Amino acid sequence: MSVRRPERRKSALSSGVASVIAPPPVASEPARVQISAPKAVPETARLSIRVDAELLGQVRAAWWSTAASTGTRSMSAWIIEALEEHLRRSETEFNGGQPFTPLDAGEIPRGPR
Repeated sequence: MSVRRPERRKSALSSGVASVIAPPPVASEPARVQISAPKAVPETARLSIRVDAELLGQVRAAWWSTAASTGTRSMSAWIIEALEEHLRRSETEFNGGQPFTPLDAGEIPRGPR
């Protein structure tokens, strides 16, 4: 006694060569989608610094302890926020509240002053 398998169902997409060549049926009026301009992503640069091990440990602890309440998702973001805050204070105190003119890495001498 042999059991017969059911016949395979045919797809409307694979009905032969004509389905590949013939264009798909056109809808009466295509929906119009409003596309907004992509958001500008600021260019990022890498910064490597040497920090006292104890200070770095305190930074890690501060970020980890405050991440849930502040919503800061990474230690890098926490450090960037701290740098921006210090920059704003320095602009107010030393530059009349105006932003400092950015300098490229090669514009200032390396090493201690």
